[in-house]
Amino acid sequence: MRTKLWTFVLAVAILGFVMGGISLSLRPASTSAVAPLVGTTHLHFLVKFIGQDTFLDLGAPGPSQGDEMILHDLVFSPDGRTQVGYDGGSCVLFDVAKPEENCTLTYSLPGGDITTQFLNSPPPAKIFAVTGGTGTYRNVRGQGKLVESGHETATLTFDLIG
Repeated sequence: MRTKLWTFVLAVAILGFVMGGISLSLRPASTSAVAPLVGTTHLHFLVKFIGQDTFLDLGAPGPSQGDEMILHDLVFSPDGRTQVGYDGGSCVLFDVAKPEENCTLTYSLPGGDITTQFLNSPPPAKIFAVTGGTGTYRNVRGQGKLVESGHETATLTFDLIG
């Protein structure tokens, strides 16, 4: 369950800043406004799970409805050489039998933040909704995908419209 959640988090983080074959146009730091994305933008990242997750056992001892997982991961360029951001979020367990969690994550990337929401369950591929953003990402919507690849890494892609 933890690996799947981290995979999703990594995918969202990668979406925010680095994209294969497409470059973002940002205004200089001295400018007070940041240019929003226009049209469809595809972003690609590598997420590295850093093992700083915290499990909050809030109900009956052991996994139970309402337990929470607090997440934090690092987002890198697709080749994994340059850190471009990080993510933070939480998941609440609602179905112990499946198991499945409702998750919200925010990716902090150059140019702004991207917020996401998804249901986390065992498959290594997580599809998530982009629910908003700030800065360059302030008017975006769309979806993303985080695919856990093992070895505490995942690929993260975003398909942003805005």
